Amino acid sequence: MAVLKNEIFAQKADALKRPLKHVKAEPKQLVKIEKDENAFQWLRPVPVANCEFPITINSGDSLIFDFGDHFVGQLHFALTHFGDLRIVDSPVKLRFTFGEFPLEIVTPPESYKGGLGSGWLQNEVKNIVFTPYTGFLERRYAFRYLK
Repeated sequence: MAVLKNEIFAQKADALKRPLKHVKAEPKQLVKIEKDENAFQWLRPVPVANCEFPITINSGDSLIFDFGDHFVGQLHFALTHFGDLRIVDSPVKLRFTFGEFPLEIVTPPESYKGGLGSGWLQNEVKNIVFTPYTGFLERRYAFRYLK
């Protein structure tokens, strides 16, 4: 019985597999993105504060986390509501933008005109109906920055 070329390639690929490294990565600092003519893609992250949890955010707030290195994985997070729970009148809507470079963080996803489907963009919207909430985003992301 003849072995197909695809099977040979699959066997070679299996022989080269290495175990994945699993680490718990946490953001190192909060940053803002500024224009800089001398930086890669003319943008640079500028530290704003160290990450100290819990972080309080209000409707309309935007934060950019710098994880200090590039990672591939899922985002696990927890959300708690502070204050009078009787005034929560709607689900919490969170918008996530993942990026390996600052340009990916500041470019609105609506401006994408590339040939690949926009599903490849590393943006998510998560509606959370009840707080407190602990969970994760199901997709796997490649990133250093998270807005």
